[in-house]
Amino acid sequence: MTTIQTEIYPSAPLAMVVFELRIPHTLSLAGRPAQTEVWEALKQRVPITQPEPAVQVTLGAPGMMQTQQGPLRMLDRGRTLSVVVGAEVVVVESTGYRCFEEFREFLASVLTALPSEQIAGFGRIGLRYINEIRVPGVTLPREWESFIAPALLAGTQLAPAGLVAQVGRAEVEYFGENGARVTMRYGPASGRLVNAEGPMRTRTLENGPLFFVDLDSYWENPPDCDLPEFSSDAILAQTTRLREPIHELFEAAITGGARDIFRKEPK
Repeated sequence: MTTIQTEIYPSAPLAMVVFELRIPHTLSLAGRPAQTEVWEALKQRVPITQPEPAVQVTLGAPGMMQTQQGPLRMLDRGRTLSVVVGAEVVVVESTGYRCFEEFREFLASVLTALPSEQIAGFGRIGLRYINEIRVPGVTLPREWESFIAPALLAGTQLAPAGLVAQVGRAEVEYFGENGARVTMRYGPASGRLVNAEGPMRTRTLENGPLFFVDLDSYWENPPDCDLPEFSSDAILAQTTRLREPIHELFEAAITGGARDIFRKEPK
């Protein structure tokens, strides 16, 4: 296993980390009994269950609808760790993320808990890191110069005389090999990216000006390739590879001024 050497910032701006695994429709995981078996294996970490809303599925005949049981969400007692298991997707979310190695270890336990012999394979793996950077006193886009790399601020500095840029959202997509990609969204904003009223507790309830760096690194099985068999080791190895560009892009997006703030112990 590759070990990613990264600095752990005591006051990191990371609001949420999301892992998503897309699988072919698995009949057993569409029902509560199999979902409950997964929970039984994980309940020491995520003892709280919260059923997601049921979904309406259109059948072959016009006007024919069927209600399917929704996925099962599992939460830890602090509501900072969540697992959602459904017929076509497995999602792990964390708002209390500390380091990749710890997160990866929990992912391994989730994958082990799944009925692997009943899952035909996997078609997509996603790893998303949402950063909400806030600096006291910084309210305008031009004031981020000491904390954010110039390349990410260029668009906000084109305002004609008499105008001030308030919000600037940009998106760049990077293509890798063998179906790997990274989508980077960034810009100055106000409010929040992670919903504080959702099922999970957020690190902060601040609502003011911020600069967001949203990094979505994912792999999709190429359409001309066979679906890979379900393998926890293969999924974890791919997830580790997806983490690498996230770290590199985030470090490239910030300056020493931001690192000095992130290195301070939280109050």
